[in-house]
Amino acid sequence: MNICIIQGCDNEREPNRRYCREHYLARQREASKSKYAEQGRFVYRDLTCANCGKQFNGCRKDQQFCSHSCYRAAVTTISCQATNNYEPAGGGGYCWKHRRIAEEALRRPLASNECVHHLNLKPKDNSPDNLVVLTRQQHGKLHAFLNKQVAALEKVNAEYRADCSDNRIVSMTTAWLETTGANVIKISEIGQTASDSLANGEGPELVRVIPKE
Repeated sequence: MNICIIQGCDNEREPNRRYCREHYLARQREASKSKYAEQGRFVYRDLTCANCGKQFNGCRKDQQFCSHSCYRAAVTTISCQATNNYEPAGGGGYCWKHRRIAEEALRRPLASNECVHHLNLKPKDNSPDNLVVLTRQQHGKLHAFLNKQVAALEKVNAEYRADCSDNRIVSMTTAWLETTGANVIKISEIGQTASDSLANGEGPELVRVIPKE
């Protein structure tokens, strides 16, 4: 067996190379860094890695990690600071709590085109009554509608956002669902429909369930 030429490494070489896969990729990364440095790409110096705490030079002002390994370690342990206010599910991996709740209720993984929406727009309110599942396209259209409604009301009342109640947001969402006929799954009302589908070996289909005010 051909062994990697790096001293102290007993791993087998990559085909047609003198290094094992780990050291080959490490050399490739170092070569890329050197190339970027020569081109002046690392313009932000003395950044601090959010995972290991080391100082490093980055190509972005908001760069948080010094390497891919630190990024993966941070994502796995959920130790990095998210830019949104969603609550992590924990228990290994990287998943938001509202998505984990929806998957457990549906007893299946969410499809790539499915989103979980918070009816009152509070990202940490993960009660089943506050969660609905809809497609990404519908989710984007819903938020666009809500943003326009809030912006219009703010023009009339500058204090609207601070005084806006959950019922007002939910009623806006209900109105949009009624007028567009969007198909959603309300997590708290999956009920017998989901059970019957699971008994037949199928996942629950999207059903139109309008949130109650």
